[in-house]
Amino acid sequence: MSIAQHAGRILEAWRHADPAAFENELEGALISCRCARPVSTLEYEQRELLESIAERLKTRGASQPLDAGLALLRHLQAQNVA
Repeated sequence: MSIAQHAGRILEAWRHADPAAFENELEGALISCRCARPVSTLEYEQRELLESIAERLKTRGASQPLDAGLALLRHLQAQNVA
């Protein structure tokens, strides 16, 4: 699955207010980022960004805003990396 697809799935779970799906998508993105081999420098950097976002969203406190993480996910979703 591409970085854009992972970002889109995380955002979709968030939009549907489904905490279990949200956590599953975050975990899936983390596993993918840690296991997949990037094919370019751009993909490598996007994987690092997605991994960082997913880690922060998983460990966020109740008082931490999600706006920055969600905005970055929207940016990654808009990227057309195959």
